Amino acid sequence: MHDQDNDKIIRDKDGNDYLLAQEKGYNTYTKVDDSRCEAAQKWWKENKEFWKKVRTRWEAEFAKNKDLQLRAEVDGKPLYMHLLQLKKDASQEEINKIIDSFIVSK
Repeated sequence: MHDQDNDKIIRDKDGNDYLLAQEKGYNTYTKVDDSRCEAAQKWWKENKEFWKKVRTRWEAEFAKNKDLQLRAEVDGKPLYMHLLQLKKDASQEEINKIIDSFIVSK
């Protein structure tokens, strides 16, 4: 069960919030047999170390800065596209470089 009651806001450059929309919803989910999830389980097993490195970088950044400003795009692409172009055995340094390019310095 997933009960939603959310406000969607727009924050202007001065930090003022304006209500854009309200989301109300109720979703139910039914567990399926694990065999139907084999492709996802296999993908995660093959890629979890990569995403652990991504989380490591974000954890370090949030330990320093609780509030971050990110660029929407770098070189015309959003962050996820840059990350998905890396090989699953990419180094921590490669991942850090991409993430860091999206962080706006204060």
